[in-house]
Amino acid sequence: MLTAFSLLLAPQSACACSCALSSEPEFTNNADLIFVGVVTAIDKPFGIGGGGELKVDFVVEDVSKGDSAGHLTLLTASDGAACGYDFKVGHRFKVYANDGHTGLCSGNQLLGSAPEVPVDKPFPVGLVAVGGGVLVAGLIAFALHRRRAL
Repeated sequence: MLTAFSLLLAPQSACACSCALSSEPEFTNNADLIFVGVVTAIDKPFGIGGGGELKVDFVVEDVSKGDSAGHLTLLTASDGAACGYDFKVGHRFKVYANDGHTGLCSGNQLLGSAPEVPVDKPFPVGLVAVGGGVLVAGLIAFALHRRRAL
């Protein structure tokens, strides 16, 4: 019985991304969209913990295969172990995508930072939470002070 219980607590097998080395022609053939663009935002779904997909927003600068212009959103796995590509906001990439997805094995290339492209700033949730907490504490202190004065 102890053995059965220990098997339940044993760590599960890990998933790891394994890409066969490919060449530029293979990446090109496998992609339905190839473009150069700058990452403007990455949407990490709330509660993501080693699974799921990220939405990556791009400003498209040049398309060499497929049809896209302006802004584009692609999906990638949330981490490298699941073959997700580690995009960085404010950086320019050559991206190989297929059916709205891209990843570590797609052939993407970092081309450098792109400070001239405006990026979406995430809403400062932490600042709002702290400000709200201070406001509530102030209201409580005011109410207690007023109650004692009466």
